[in-house]
Amino acid sequence: MSLDSEWIAILGCQPDLGVIKGFAGPTLTGSKLHGNKTIAGRANDWIWVTLFSVGLGLGAINTFFFTKALKTMSLSIAYPVFSGACIGLMVLVGVFVFQERISLLNVLGFLVVGAGIALVMS
Repeated sequence: MSLDSEWIAILGCQPDLGVIKGFAGPTLTGSKLHGNKTIAGRANDWIWVTLFSVGLGLGAINTFFFTKALKTMSLSIAYPVFSGACIGLMVLVGVFVFQERISLLNVLGFLVVGAGIALVMS
């Protein structure tokens, strides 16, 4: 099996090993990844890059604070607290930013997570 037939079998398209707009390397003809298409497949690629960069920055901040917390508390306490806080934050963001509806079961789950964190910390 040649390289071309492997590309066709795996990706369903022909490889184009040329240079496109200054970027060397294989691209895919017959797919959305060919030519001068965007990274995320959207017209507003700068928005995606900005949001991705903000996410990386927030992840770095999270890692920094988690590392600082591990200097003063044990991992068995720090990890559940950080995990529970992330779950709680995601619930609140979902409700207030994305107008998601939460059921009574979701609220009970949120409270169980909070109770679990309180038990671990005591």
